[in-house]
Amino acid sequence: EPLGTAGALALIGGLDDHFLVMNGDVLTDLDYARLFDDHCKSDAAATIATQTREVEISLGVLRFGDESDPTRLTDYLEKPHIDYQASMGVYCFSPEVIKHIEPGRRLDFPDLILRLLARGLTVRAWPSTDYWLDIGRHDDYEVALDDFDRMRSRLLPPE
Repeated sequence: EPLGTAGALALIGGLDDHFLVMNGDVLTDLDYARLFDDHCKSDAAATIATQTREVEISLGVLRFGDESDPTRLTDYLEKPHIDYQASMGVYCFSPEVIKHIEPGRRLDFPDLILRLLARGLTVRAWPSTDYWLDIGRHDDYEVALDDFDRMRSRLLPPE
């Protein structure tokens, strides 16, 4: 029975020390040792490797801020760019996290993180500028293929 991206962790015995988990569709040159060391030195129950991504809104965005008149415009942003921190799908956990995963029940990483936060545990981000693609996304997979071809052509002599 599918247990989600985090549910199967409860089935693994011996997770009595800090541990690292990553999604299987991540392509990165992230420094795992540094991430893990920083997590172990912190007070965090969970540390999530993150990367800044940008979304361009291709429309004019209107803002309203007057509660007494919800139609009164307070700002107009033409095609704004929004930066956000995205999970890279690489996580470090402290052993205490396992007791928050019910064995045999489906649980995904976002739900686990929200559960930890709701229970007052510390979750930290580990910002990264390392190479990273989620090759489970078609667009990122195509970028990875192009990057690989460029790298291969630099390393291999012409045929």
